[in-house]
Amino acid sequence: MTETLAPRIHVVEDDRDIARLISRFLTRGGYVVTESHTGEEGLKSILGLEPDLVILDVMLPGKSGLEVMDELRKDPRGKDIPILFLTALGDEATVVECLRGGDEYMEKPPRLLELEARVKRILDRTAKDVPQSPPSVAQMDRLAVEHEKEVLLVPLEEIMFVEASGKYSYVYTEDRRHLAGYSIGELEKRPGFSEAFLRVHRSYLVNMGQVQKVIREKPRKVVVEFGGQAREFPVGDSYYPSVKSRFNI
Repeated sequence: MTETLAPRIHVVEDDRDIARLISRFLTRGGYVVTESHTGEEGLKSILGLEPDLVILDVMLPGKSGLEVMDELRKDPRGKDIPILFLTALGDEATVVECLRGGDEYMEKPPRLLELEARVKRILDRTAKDVPQSPPSVAQMDRLAVEHEKEVLLVPLEEIMFVEASGKYSYVYTEDRRHLAGYSIGELEKRPGFSEAFLRVHRSYLVNMGQVQKVIREKPRKVVVEFGGQAREFPVGDSYYPSVKSRFNI
C-alpha cells in the first residue's frame, strides 16, 4: 500500500515567534512544516525540499521575499511552487508586486484561522496531485477555534451547537462562543461531526450528545436543553424528518 503523506509547507519568516506560531498551528492541522529565517536560507531550503506551498515574508534580511520569489520562478524546481506572502506593508504597490508571481498575500500578524483557510484553498486550487494526510487523533476529536485572537483546540464533545456565519461559523460551548475558520458544510465533512452532530437548519448543527432533553416542539422550531439551559432552533423543512426521528418527536 502506498503511504499517504501530508502536504509539505515551508515558512520563510525572520520573526521567529511568528514562524513558530505558524508552524505549530499548521502542524496541528496535519501539515508537515519546516522553517527558514533569512531570504538566502529560505531559497536554498525551498529548492532543496520542493515543498507543496511556501509561506513567504516580504521583508527579510538579505534577499527580500520578492527577490526569493523571482529566483524561484527562474528555477525549474521552484517555478510552480505556490507562494502565500506575508507582509507588514499593505500598500497597493507591495500587493501588486506580491501577486506578480505569488498566489495570495496576507497582512502581518496573520490571523491563524484565516491563514489555514487560505492554505487549504491554495493547495486545493494549485496542487491537485498533493496527497492528503489522514486525520490525526487530535484532528478527529478536537476543533481549532479562535477566541480573542488566541487559537484553542476545543474537544468536539464540549461543543453544544454550531451556527453559520458566512463562510465561517461560530462554535458554542457551555461558557463561550468561538470563531471557527470553516463553513457548516465543511464541518459536516470533518471526522466526528457527521456522527455526533445533527443539521436542524441550514444555519445550525446540534451536538446530539449534549442534548439533555427536548422541552417542546413548536411549528418549524425545536426547543432543547443543554446543561440546564434552553435553546430554540429553527427547523428547515428538508431537515424536519431527520430532526423528528433523532429527537423522537
